[in-house]
Amino acid sequence: MSVDSPAQTHTSQDDSPVLEVPIETKLDVQQCPVKHVTVYCDRAEVERHFTFEHPEPGLHSLVITGLTESTDPDSIRVRGLASSKVPCTILEVQYEVHHRPADDATAASGEREAAAKAALTAATARRTAIQAQIGRLQQQDELVQGYVTAMLLGKPSRTQSKTTAAAEAEAPTVGTDLQAVQRLLDFHSSQGLTSDTAQAELKVHLEEAEAAIKAAEAELAHLRGSLRRGPQLTVSRDVTIELRVPNPGPIALSITYLVKGASWTPSYDMRVAVSEANEPSMTLTYFGVVKQNTGENWEGVQLALSTSSPATGGTPPLPPTQTVSFKPADVPRLFARGASRRSDSNMMIPMQARMPPRQAMMAEICESDDEVLSTCAPEGTMPWTTMDTTEIKNGAGGSATFTIQRRSTIDSDNKEHKVTVTIIQLTPKLRYFCTPALEERAYLQANAINTSEFPLLESHRVAIFFDGSFVTTTHLKHTSPGESINVFLGVDSNVKITHRLISSKSQTGREARLFHGKKMSGMVYEYATQIYNTKPSSVDITVVCLLPRASDDKIDVQLIQPPKESLFKGTTDAVSELGNSATGEGQLASGSVMQNKITNNIVFSRTLKAQEKVNLPFSYSMQWPPEAGNEVQIC
Repeated sequence: MSVDSPAQTHTSQDDSPVLEVPIETKLDVQQCPVKHVTVYCDRAEVERHFTFEHPEPGLHSLVITGLTESTDPDSIRVRGLASSKVPCTILEVQYEVHHRPADDATAASGEREAAAKAALTAATARRTAIQAQIGRLQQQDELVQGYVTAMLLGKPSRTQSKTTAAAEAEAPTVGTDLQAVQRLLDFHSSQGLTSDTAQAELKVHLEEAEAAIKAAEAELAHLRGSLRRGPQLTVSRDVTIELRVPNPGPIALSITYLVKGASWTPSYDMRVAVSEANEPSMTLTYFGVVKQNTGENWEGVQLALSTSSPATGGTPPLPPTQTVSFKPADVPRLFARGASRRSDSNMMIPMQARMPPRQAMMAEICESDDEVLSTCAPEGTMPWTTMDTTEIKNGAGGSATFTIQRRSTIDSDNKEHKVTVTIIQLTPKLRYFCTPALEERAYLQANAINTSEFPLLESHRVAIFFDGSFVTTTHLKHTSPGESINVFLGVDSNVKITHRLISSKSQTGREARLFHGKKMSGMVYEYATQIYNTKPSSVDITVVCLLPRASDDKIDVQLIQPPKESLFKGTTDAVSELGNSATGEGQLASGSVMQNKITNNIVFSRTLKAQEKVNLPFSYSMQWPPEAGNEVQIC
């Protein structure tokens, strides 16, 4: 739609300009239904459609009232729709917050006061009636009690009332007739039970009446206090649209704005199954979990989920100028009384520079750039299918927008609402992974390539299922189309791991003497690891043996078994032949051994046939000068 010049003026007979006054029409925002919502990671874009019926051409001022507090005023846009039958020119769009006296609230306050007074009168009358009924029941109890006393004792009690005493005087005594006494006691018990039940019910009704009186009095006090504070004001957030129309008729418009308090996060169900023919399959269900507390409900809207972040700045930070200078000398610390000095001989040899948790270590190992321990996906294009539920539109900066085809309803309750983005079918490659020094267990790992056009956002809500059984929840890193997906499916007890320390030899060094040369201190460790495949089919497995890395130049760590000559060197040509160059990740061929440059560990890649056992020897030595101490520790 084009933008016209400011409002035109008319000229009167005396040539003085007369400003054209627009015709104002108010429209509540609830009369403008929400049609499209695009949810970002920290906000949402809402699009509403409405039709403006104007009776005559000219300048009009359309006021849309009742927008929520979460609306971003700078994001409001108004445009005409193609379905509009009458053209128009939008002159100006303004956002204003108005505080108006609540006339309706004053009238409603008077109605509430009248209702509260009526409720107070009714509750008071009810309380009086209930109290009278309770009094009559208590009087009946006194009469029955006096009659029974007179029948049994033959004379009235001094503390009883005149009515009770008269009843006792006229009542004949039962004497020694036990049957008459029993009938009298039964009569007293029956009358007392009936009276007690009736009084208990009346007391409950009395408490209800008392509560109603207190509520009515509190309502009246609140209303009278509101009147003393002055007239009530209502806050209205309005959008004023000034437009010029040449002809009468309906005009279809849309208003779009951003709201805070909305977000979405990804969630995944990853189901891996193995067929009878030992063919693995992976089904990845991509969910979007939407939450919103914007103050407006989205009912039956066309929902879209965007991976872009409007809050992130589009300008990179200005590179600073770094300076280098001499570091100030450290002030020596004095040892506190009772504190012991650390011996230089107690050296620490970190095994993997602050050993990470097992799963984190596995992820780090499996994501090395040029020396990946796990097997990548098989070569060739993997088949994948998606449900016809989502359209994807790629945007600038690597962002994508997923449009959910079915209509969705998201209430403003800040609760999670899950929608299905897509379902992807992949063919993974299965491989086992174990670190015998940490656990004598073999973990099954699935690796596949994201050959779909959907980028998989990072999420900690990934539910793993294997052969229909829930295994665990895991973390999925951001995976673009063409990148690999690595997940662990839990422990498989059919692949048995045995790890034993065969020998541990130590040697105490000595300084050089007159007739003896210098002797280095040292230790030699020898391990044996056995892998037993009890499955009816062959398996691929990666075994990691922990080779310490010296944190001090005085300590020399040497690999004994397997020999260094047998280690895979990993040239560029060899990696491209063994791995998948499209993912940038290498693959160690079956039967090979390599040393990981990142962790310093020794990695074995083996393929075991059904019912096959494989023994993996592993040994290393450590040496250090005797003046450095007699002991080292591995941690």
